[in-house]
Amino acid sequence: MFIALEVDANVDLRPLSAWLSSRGVPHRIYESSGRLKLEVPDEQYRALVDEGWAAQNRGELPDAVMRGSGRGLLDGLLALAQRNPLCMILVVFTVACYPATSSLPESLSPMLRAMLIVPTEQVGEFIQFTTLRAALESGQIWRLWSPAFLHFSVMHLAFNLLWLWEFGRRIEDVQGQRSLLLLVAVLAPVSNIAQWVVGEGPMFGGLSGVVYGLLGYLMVAARRSGDPRLALPPALVVILLIFLVLFSTGVTTAFGLHIANAAHWGGFIGGMLWAFLRVPQARPPADDGSDWRA
Repeated sequence: MFIALEVDANVDLRPLSAWLSSRGVPHRIYESSGRLKLEVPDEQYRALVDEGWAAQNRGELPDAVMRGSGRGLLDGLLALAQRNPLCMILVVFTVACYPATSSLPESLSPMLRAMLIVPTEQVGEFIQFTTLRAALESGQIWRLWSPAFLHFSVMHLAFNLLWLWEFGRRIEDVQGQRSLLLLVAVLAPVSNIAQWVVGEGPMFGGLSGVVYGLLGYLMVAARRSGDPRLALPPALVVILLIFLVLFSTGVTTAFGLHIANAAHWGGFIGGMLWAFLRVPQARPPADDGSDWRA
């Protein structure tokens, strides 16, 4: 990543950001030590950033944006997809899987039966399912990942996609698509297996285990790397951890909400461990030797 522009924190870079997005320039703006920094993937985008910054300083940028592609909702989504393609693929795939649960509670759709962690059939008012070992031995390996993409309400889906995007884009921006893909590929089966082992059957799903895994990963990765771009607002971390503990008490069952708490904890712990394994500890600043003693 290359820092193409650095300005005071009170400067409004939104016109420049809109101008860059309208031209398909992937970028990220963040604050560090009282300064705003605009980061692009590499130095080849420097000329465009300089052009846009000069236009903003001349007061020409709002008109330049209006004369651009006339961005609407579709243009905005395309800009997001260009900046964070893996996050967008995960979002679109998850939304595409949502109809799998549309037949509930009356019946189990073929799509739902194919995505649950083990093969499951409805027998009258009951369900019948096999073991995970039997499913894996029969070659149904995808079931280790597929429950993560099942969601049982629009709110469930929206909540998970919101945090998937917020956490995932940070990792994709800073560490790349490969790191994010590998992390999701690890967190999904870890959280699914945790819920299967501790839970009471195969009727669970959702990306919340992955989301809490991304949370745990960012908490540790930001500290180990010292990279402020990975750091989350402390208040947000505290709120999500409160929910993690609160849901684990079973309080939500009184409202008819059954939470996959084991998936949350499995993902959270898995994400922290993955960060310890994959993110090297940043070296402390070099010592000039002035405090050394014989």
